[in-house]
Amino acid sequence: MKLRYKFITFTTAASMAALAFTGCGGQKDDVQQSSGSVQDITATEAASGAAEVLESALSVNSQVSVELSGTFAYEDETAEMSTSILCDIESILDPAASHVVETISSAYIDTSYEQSVESYTVNEDGTHYMYSGSGDMWTKTEVGDVEVQDNTGTIFHEIADGNLDAALSDSTEKFNGRDVYIINVDVLGDHLNSIIDFSFDDQSNIFGNIDYSDMKMDTTLYVYTDTLEPAYITVSCGELGNAMFEQMLASSDIDFTVDSFRIQCTYNSFNDVDDITVPEEVKAAAENPSDTGSESSDPDGSGSASSSISDVEASINNAEEIIYDPATGELDLDFTFFDGDSEYALPVSYTAFTDNGWTIDDSSSGIVYANDYALEYLHKGDSTITVYIYNSNSSDREYSECSVIGMDVTSSDLGSMQAALPSGISLSSSTLDDVLAAYGKPTTHYVDETMVYVDYMSDDMSQTLSLYFDPDTQILNEIDIQYWPV
Repeated sequence: MKLRYKFITFTTAASMAALAFTGCGGQKDDVQQSSGSVQDITATEAASGAAEVLESALSVNSQVSVELSGTFAYEDETAEMSTSILCDIESILDPAASHVVETISSAYIDTSYEQSVESYTVNEDGTHYMYSGSGDMWTKTEVGDVEVQDNTGTIFHEIADGNLDAALSDSTEKFNGRDVYIINVDVLGDHLNSIIDFSFDDQSNIFGNIDYSDMKMDTTLYVYTDTLEPAYITVSCGELGNAMFEQMLASSDIDFTVDSFRIQCTYNSFNDVDDITVPEEVKAAAENPSDTGSESSDPDGSGSASSSISDVEASINNAEEIIYDPATGELDLDFTFFDGDSEYALPVSYTAFTDNGWTIDDSSSGIVYANDYALEYLHKGDSTITVYIYNSNSSDREYSECSVIGMDVTSSDLGSMQAALPSGISLSSSTLDDVLAAYGKPTTHYVDETMVYVDYMSDDMSQTLSLYFDPDTQILNEIDIQYWPV
């Protein structure tokens, strides 16, 4: 299992989802204490005024920062990790347009990662397009109807409508040299669920199984006293960050603890952005992706040429929608693993492997807790695979009494074995284009110089298929597939 690369993917996904929660924000100047007192206003009235400002604003200039840190342990590997996002945002509400500059940084063991991306969303001849990329590598995709809005407005509205209990501080503070009201609110349970679902939009299926019932998101809102404009928001919820990672990593064997998960959001100005224009060089690069980015090469003489990041992004974004089995409405992800003359179609009993000569490490406990699962390495000859061993019983069970509901196989560890998916998709031979042609547009994806990753999920998330490709050749080199009971 490519734990390190998957860590980078998951940290980015979680942080991006957190970014979606705030919608707009900026770099915080120090909030200075003030001796000012609050008179003749309530938390509800201050929140209502801020909500009205957001609704009536023609444009917003803002910035958001997301900081996440914690400890990550798997088998004998333990390390601290950190991820941060800094995002500058200009948005116009009518006609809807935006310009976003975003920097993502992550650190884990001896791996550090930083990526800066930029995007423009504009209306061209009645159709909204997004230009995304950096430097001279850009893609252009149609994004359909777009409504630029500030998602944090939902918190102000919830307070104003009496759905969230908020407390106004007895004194004001100074922020950017101006007096601000301080509104403290704990977002709990169902309200947190509704806000997260509202904010994540099409990412909500990634985190749809999180139990929010016992969570509390500490939130402080700062509102200028003279104009009731929102000034600054800070959010802290380590439980939410931890739940995101637990669900995405999908393993009870991986111990991940979030020490801090904070979102800081500042509104720099309102109604100062008159126009958002895509630079001509960006348009030219997006229209001619073959002329930008990395030059095609064949360093090993294999005949496979490397592609630029923009080419790969364009291929994924322009793929058809996910292909479902028309008879069942489910993803057609029937996975077959070949061991000589034997075939394994998931889910399958654990003993189907051991009876055919597969063994586990001597150090393994061989026990799966009630209604839980375990990740285990199986070995046979020159082949090693990772299996998800599931116990559906209400009491602990031996591996021999459990089922294998998922497998992770890599081309480097597969040895003489074979692994295949429907439509002729095979490890070590099929390409990203083959997969996109067979399955269509993935649910989520991630692309950089070190990894190309696509993920397919059924509507109820009972089936998940994660595919990893060589970033240079686009050849499939890892399959991670899971069938979860519903």
